[in-house]
Amino acid sequence: MTTHLRARDLVAGVGGHRTAPLDAAVEGNRIVGFVGPSGVGKTTVFRTLSGLVPPVAGVVEWGPEPPVVCFQHDGLLRWRSALENVTFGLGRRPGPEETGRARDLLVTLGLQGLDDRRPAELSGGQRRRVAIARSILAARSVLLVDEPFAHLDDDAGALVVGALRRVVEAGTPVAVALHSDTDAARIVDDVIHVTVAATGSR
Repeated sequence: MTTHLRARDLVAGVGGHRTAPLDAAVEGNRIVGFVGPSGVGKTTVFRTLSGLVPPVAGVVEWGPEPPVVCFQHDGLLRWRSALENVTFGLGRRPGPEETGRARDLLVTLGLQGLDDRRPAELSGGQRRRVAIARSILAARSVLLVDEPFAHLDDDAGALVVGALRRVVEAGTPVAVALHSDTDAARIVDDVIHVTVAATGSR
């Protein structure tokens, strides 16, 4: 079964806020950027694409499994180490191969030597990268990352770009939500602009 995420005439919204309809295809070895200013509804779009909330209108389909989402809030468990937080995303006890992959992800993201540190001992940027590593390890179908460069300097951001490129090269499509076309130019292959619905269409 082809790994994919597709949306047609999708309108996402919470309360009175609505996004303009959009079409999207996240598949193949490409990174798709959902680009728009803060508050436009990109996070709501990702929540809708992943099935966490129903669409206001339109159709979303994915396969063979639901997308994994890395939201802006890192959501790390404060009583677990960085390595344990990464493997926690699997939802079960990791095997040796998965633990090894989790360690490799931490190294890839510039977090070598920090396996045993708890979130309180990490910087905001380090916690962000642990959360991204957790999502990469858990993703089996499509990976959605909301603002991948949040709390990161250029060097750390470059590590994230490299890690996500490896994800798509391994066969897992990726979508990212970004504030600007400038950020999109650093990482994405295709851009979808997220806009607010016209007043008369809400």
